[in-house]
Amino acid sequence: MLKAVWDLGQFLVEEREMNEIEILTQSHKLENVKKILFIVFRSENGNFLFERVYDSEYCSEDAPKYLYRTFRHGQYDAILASNISAKDASSFAEKTKKRWDKWFNKYLGKYSHPLLNSLKTAMDTQKDEILKEISDKFADMDKKERRNVLVTLKILENNDNEKYLSDIDIFKDIFVEGALEDLFYKHNVSSKGEGICSLCLKNDTVYGFASPFSVFTVDKRGFAYGLSRENSWKQLPICRNCAIYLIAGKGFLEKHLRFKLYDHRYYVIPYFIFGKIDNQLIKEIEFGVKERLPKGCYKKLLEDDIVEIMKEKEDIINLIFVFFKPKQKDFFDIMKYVENVPPSWIKKLADTFCEIGKRTIFKESFLKTILGEEWSEDFLDGVYREHKLGRMNILDMTREFFPENFVDIVGDILGARCIEENYLIRAFVRGIRKKFVENKNWSARLLTLKSIYFLVFMAHMDLINLRMRPERRSAKEVFVMEKKEEKSERVESFFEDFSEALDTPDKKAVFLEGVLTSLLMNVQYAEKKSTPFRSKLHGLKLNQRKVKKLLPEVMEKLASYEAFQYKWLETLVSKFFVEADQNGWSLSDDEISYYFTLGLNLGSLFKGGD
Repeated sequence: MLKAVWDLGQFLVEEREMNEIEILTQSHKLENVKKILFIVFRSENGNFLFERVYDSEYCSEDAPKYLYRTFRHGQYDAILASNISAKDASSFAEKTKKRWDKWFNKYLGKYSHPLLNSLKTAMDTQKDEILKEISDKFADMDKKERRNVLVTLKILENNDNEKYLSDIDIFKDIFVEGALEDLFYKHNVSSKGEGICSLCLKNDTVYGFASPFSVFTVDKRGFAYGLSRENSWKQLPICRNCAIYLIAGKGFLEKHLRFKLYDHRYYVIPYFIFGKIDNQLIKEIEFGVKERLPKGCYKKLLEDDIVEIMKEKEDIINLIFVFFKPKQKDFFDIMKYVENVPPSWIKKLADTFCEIGKRTIFKESFLKTILGEEWSEDFLDGVYREHKLGRMNILDMTREFFPENFVDIVGDILGARCIEENYLIRAFVRGIRKKFVENKNWSARLLTLKSIYFLVFMAHMDLINLRMRPERRSAKEVFVMEKKEEKSERVESFFEDFSEALDTPDKKAVFLEGVLTSLLMNVQYAEKKSTPFRSKLHGLKLNQRKVKKLLPEVMEKLASYEAFQYKWLETLVSKFFVEADQNGWSLSDDEISYYFTLGLNLGSLFKGGD
């Protein structure tokens, strides 16, 4: 990962001849700023006088002029430019003053520069007037603009020329030195020495905290190299030039390739396989990804414009996905790291996922049978009671079934790593069973459809690690002397459509028993306006013994209601139960529960033609 970011940063610095001020300015941290407050001081005969406060619209192109950068400690900023959020005007002014005081306490004695001394004197002597004008300007702002306001200084010279902080040498020196201090100073410890840089492999002064990513921690001595935090530079030695490249590379990621995924964030890092970076591709990323995002939305990584941009570069580029959870300041925990992901794989995932939706069961007419007449559109574009349904894509379905380890599953899918079959099934059963117990029948049916959709998708992409089953010599089939009917052909057609999931006699037997149970409960409801047989389903916690015991009970109950129209299905269920016994049962209890539930919630598909 560091090498990919280093490559990107080196390219940007050299190709665009970026100076240190541009690189070290953290303009991405100002992306939510709407307004700037300029506090103007006039320079007269070596002294400063407070002139005025005025506001202006923030322009990202001017970010380097403000020399904005935060420190890890968060007590003050690298220069007299602070991004401040406050509830009211008085607290805003007070926060501004505290930032300034801490900054001057740090730098005034260290630099002993006449400009700094004079500026501090002017601030102290005219403090009340300055704070009042700051407070008044903040109070006049629209509430939406108050969340993040940049407060900075300007110096007005005798010729009425206003200078930014970046126009004044002493401020530039302090900014660069303060920013670079972060490379080796942390936890009140300085860590630098002479050694071989881990990136350029040159002998130089190297720093211990130069990585822009938290690849290790030394907040406690026990975590440090040789139990000495001062020697942390030996753990990941990085020289100044390479640190600058890393900062430039990370700045590009922050601005263009950092995305939001629920309460997680992730970087998409392009890694150029042969080392030569494509300048045109970099430009397309800059102007083609976030520029097309609707305001306030977040990207879905399997639908990103970045995939479209990069798919033409299949032979020269792979992607690295770094999922992380932000902590305070620049720190974060890496939750999942996935490398060597070709753009074509992401496109194949998205295309296959959409292709599954073309199967008949996911068409509008069939969905109306399962979910009711108030449903419209095909599955992925579903509308119910005139409301567009959400959670109908890969990420949302993954999160719905795997809320606790969502990022791990997404990472495995991106990395083409298989997931245990029973692990998937257990998650499906857990979610559907909860809806069943709560008597939320419609929600249970919708979740069942999502589960079979997701299961087929994973199987189609060879992402399921099949559980070891008893070895079979050859499948034995039971032949039943009967005339083929449209009803049984409908079952066969369904099994063909979902052959990835319903591929063994025991799965088919349990599934069809679920269908038969569903039809029984429909009959009960028509007669009694209730479904007492529901209590015999053990809360959908089933096993082989229970489903075998359940079958004659279902058949007996159907006979008591004279529901002879389902004899064809009883025969078919019995056939598959016999086949399952002859071939050997291989399903776990979770799988039995799932495939029975699948039939139970999709049973209405097989009701027609009674």
